[in-house]
Amino acid sequence: MKNVFWHAWIFVGLITISLFLTTAANSNEQETHSNALLQPTYQLVATYTKVEMVTLIGIASVYLGDATLAFKSVFGIKVYTVSYTAKLAGNATPGDSDVTMSGLLMIPTRSDAADVTTVAFMHETTEPRLYPSDSFSNCSSATFLCIPSSNNAPLSVWGSIATASMGYVTIVPDGPGLGTAFDKQHMAYLISEGYAISAFNLFAAATSIAPTVLPDSSTMSKGLVVTGYSEGGYAAMAVHKESYADRWMDMEFYVAASYPSGGPYDLYGIQMERYVSDPATIEEPYFLAYLAYSYRTYLDVTTVFNAQLPLETVATWFNELDVATVDSEIRAFTASSPYGLLGIFNDSEIEAFKNDESSPFTSAVKANDLVDGGGDLPVWAPQDASFVHMCHGSADSIVFVENAEMAQSVMDMDSVTLKKLSSSTCSDHASCGVACLTNTLGNLWSAQDKQSNEFKIHLQVIVGVAVGVVILSMACLGLFLYRCKQRDEYYMIA
Repeated sequence: MKNVFWHAWIFVGLITISLFLTTAANSNEQETHSNALLQPTYQLVATYTKVEMVTLIGIASVYLGDATLAFKSVFGIKVYTVSYTAKLAGNATPGDSDVTMSGLLMIPTRSDAADVTTVAFMHETTEPRLYPSDSFSNCSSATFLCIPSSNNAPLSVWGSIATASMGYVTIVPDGPGLGTAFDKQHMAYLISEGYAISAFNLFAAATSIAPTVLPDSSTMSKGLVVTGYSEGGYAAMAVHKESYADRWMDMEFYVAASYPSGGPYDLYGIQMERYVSDPATIEEPYFLAYLAYSYRTYLDVTTVFNAQLPLETVATWFNELDVATVDSEIRAFTASSPYGLLGIFNDSEIEAFKNDESSPFTSAVKANDLVDGGGDLPVWAPQDASFVHMCHGSADSIVFVENAEMAQSVMDMDSVTLKKLSSSTCSDHASCGVACLTNTLGNLWSAQDKQSNEFKIHLQVIVGVAVGVVILSMACLGLFLYRCKQRDEYYMIA
């Protein structure tokens, strides 16, 4: 009996060891990423343990109004600021020096995955002086848990913290003209190319420094997931669309999925058309002026502004003043204009929009429309196994839900979906941002859960074997006791 018992244990032990070896072999399969052209610099600005992350995500849960976030924190994280050079126009590839750009890189302290997916959080509109990578500037002198600034793109910063703690490598590009090298001449607001440049170059920069910041057993996947809200929603879809452009084909990565939310994707056909047909729908003129200023400085559309509005005045708006002050100055300037708040624009450009005519400004807006450029551009759609999952609030009166509805209708693919939130779920652009972030984090949590299925299967088999060992041991013990009892009864009879 003793021999049978030990043989069973040895057999089970060999199975368990082989399963662990299989798991270890799978976890050590690494892909090599190299980008010798990039010379990024990076600095560790904050470190959070698993326990601290629970506290931090708890704070985010209160701030964002999602009580479930605290239960999605799995790993501690390290937060880095990254600076790199990038070319802003033409054949933009890593290593082409034009301007210095920056962003955040968040690394989960995990060691159970060899091919970690990277998520790019494209930030919502902030004042140019308030950018994501500056959110942790107070951490250097912090003597307690560092709480990132709530003014610097809070949805993307808090969202990226939560995402990194789920186990994703997470990047948050500051965007052209923002960040370490603030340059108001290069701000690319609602310009598709700019977001691709910032996202792809920061991803390449992060990949190049990954060997020094990732745990030894982990590498970064070549698949990039992109998400964001409002301007960040437009940016997420823009990055996905731009990834199919010829100039990015030599890059060693691809967009695996995008989760754009609350963005003005149909910039010409829905967003601007609504503003032009009814200027009363413009609730915050700051963003309209920001669009015009970016097109004037980044794209050199010289005809965009009213001749009575000096460019120096507009530059001051986005260099020194806050949103409320700029809104007030725009309302004062356009008070007597027959075009209402559109009065910041040149009259001829307004008429070109009204009559659907070609002009420098209308042509530029059409070129950066992510749906079909008012019917003038070919329709794009996600390729291969990638997909687009949008979220938008039906009560959003700043970025109209028809932007998402039109994008879904025109693409007309099963891989393009829209979660439309009712007015009972969120009542305005801000509250819908929180609701859509919650939706995106839920999707990312589910996707991360699926990615770890292989590990789970190994774990389940190992647990199953362990349970089997216990059951077998109990059976052997029972058989042993039964035989002992029979022996005792034999001796009693004898």
